[in-house]
Amino acid sequence: MIFIIHYAFKDMMASIPEVADLTAQRDIPGLVALLGSPDPDVKGEAAFALAEIGSAAIPFLVEAFEQGSNEDRSWIAAVLGQIGDERALDPLIRALREGDAELRTTAARALGMIGSEEAVEPLIAALKDADPFVRSGSVTALGMLRSRKAVEALGAATRDEKKPVRMQAVWALVHIGDSAALPYLEKALQDPDPDVRRVVENAMKRIPRS
Repeated sequence: MIFIIHYAFKDMMASIPEVADLTAQRDIPGLVALLGSPDPDVKGEAAFALAEIGSAAIPFLVEAFEQGSNEDRSWIAAVLGQIGDERALDPLIRALREGDAELRTTAARALGMIGSEEAVEPLIAALKDADPFVRSGSVTALGMLRSRKAVEALGAATRDEKKPVRMQAVWALVHIGDSAALPYLEKALQDPDPDVRRVVENAMKRIPRS
């Protein structure tokens, strides 16, 4: 799955001349087109280049996002999240509701990276997604947003059927840091998994009591 454009690509930029040439020319449409390449290295380098270009690439990325295949849209969503421009909010929120599981997961994490309160309610709704990766991505994003509005929903997520989602929900509540999370964490101390219980115990030490 595609979550974050890794900065290791910076050291590889000269390895694919086509990407290097398009980057030197600031050919944004050309770089966007390479996100549809069958070669993951080309995709990765093009994604890094577009993230480095930043907000100037947003209109081209959004247009390609609306027209691309699900696989291409996952890469575009990752770049949109890395850039962090709020013009990407609407298409990413739609993708969170309508895309395939990989796209929904990547869109959720991208929304967390953008950091807008507008994404909170759609991400809370996504905590009921049938796919555990989408739920985990949405929990992570809500933790990144640090919105107190999400405490109740994240508290419920500490009882998710999947262990990674429960653990991520605890992490998210720590990042929000609201004492309203403590009753949910106290219940989570009864989790059947010892790893989850250890995470909860540590979390409770980090959330200030009102």
